[in-house]
Amino acid sequence: MAYGLLPHDIIWPESMGAEEVKTYELISVGITALLLFFTLIKARIIEIYALERIANGFAWVTVIYSVLMGLEITSERTFIEHLIFIPISVILVISSARLAIERI
Repeated sequence: MAYGLLPHDIIWPESMGAEEVKTYELISVGITALLLFFTLIKARIIEIYALERIANGFAWVTVIYSVLMGLEITSERTFIEHLIFIPISVILVISSARLAIERI
């Protein structure tokens, strides 16, 4: 969508303009990148010891974000979205919760 390969009105309601969708998607990608960064620290793939305590907090934020994202996906109307994204969300919630519980 960001590159114009997919029309935005297929995924988003017609009430949202193309620029609004791009802004929303950029914010979403930014949040996901931030959560990924702290997940990599928590998993000790990136070793920045000064940020380990913050990474612990962000691990729980990732769990909450994953649960909310999963709940939002259940409100979608298309069967294909349910078929693809609900199992992915469940896996994400379970794996992020396991990472959050784990002591470093």
